[in-house]
Amino acid sequence: MLLLALAAAAPWSRYEACDVPAADLAHQTTPSADACEAACAARPDCAGFTFISGWGRCNLESDASRRVTVHLWAAHVDTVDGARVAQPPARDTDDSGKDLPGGPWSAADPVACASLCVGRAECVGYVFVEGYATCWLKATQGAHTPKQFTCGARAD
Repeated sequence: MLLLALAAAAPWSRYEACDVPAADLAHQTTPSADACEAACAARPDCAGFTFISGWGRCNLESDASRRVTVHLWAAHVDTVDGARVAQPPARDTDDSGKDLPGGPWSAADPVACASLCVGRAECVGYVFVEGYATCWLKATQGAHTPKQFTCGARAD
């Protein structure tokens, strides 16, 4: 009985600014990374999790052997003296505006993503996803909200 209790309380490794790019077992809404970890711990087939604040999204993962460092960078584009200018991007921030069709686009960094947006008249903002080098161009300006990724894996 003591052995079962120790196995159930297996320690976890947790990482900030982290995503586990594996086939998801399930998605659910949880209020915190702790609750997401508990949901994973309750499933013997769950090797790890990713919790995304701001969405309250918990992804339960079948394999947690690979991790990606993820930061979101968001900014609006304004017109100043007739020129389109990207505002400085905010780190670990998402933009709730509507995406332009056809995305995401590939970009090396937030500066390249900003250039893609500034070069398209219909783009009013962007979100760059560091770690996946993807750029989401926005058709409408939305609210900027904090969003952070936390992942965890069962410790061996």
